[in-house]
Amino acid sequence: LAKSPPLAVPGTAGVGEAIAAMEKAGVRRLLVVDPDGGVVGILSADDLLRAVAEQLGMLSRALGANIEREKSTRDVLRATAQARPVLFPTFGALASQ
Repeated sequence: LAKSPPLAVPGTAGVGEAIAAMEKAGVRRLLVVDPDGGVVGILSADDLLRAVAEQLGMLSRALGANIEREKSTRDVLRATAQARPVLFPTFGALASQ
């Protein structure tokens, strides 16, 4: 069943805006319109799921690359670090590590 009037989002709408429009209207599909109001396509919830999944995949790859870089940096720092005594200036006592 179609809503009357049909629900539409501009072609420039982002994923979040389209999801919010679907949620607010309780629909699974939206018309996509150009600046003049002409219909240029239909956007489905499945389309949005694919877009979100792609974005999550990109985030996962970025995080994975950063984690690997941080691990290698930590390994280098551990290899070059020397145990040093910690002096507590207030008490003047050495702490064992």
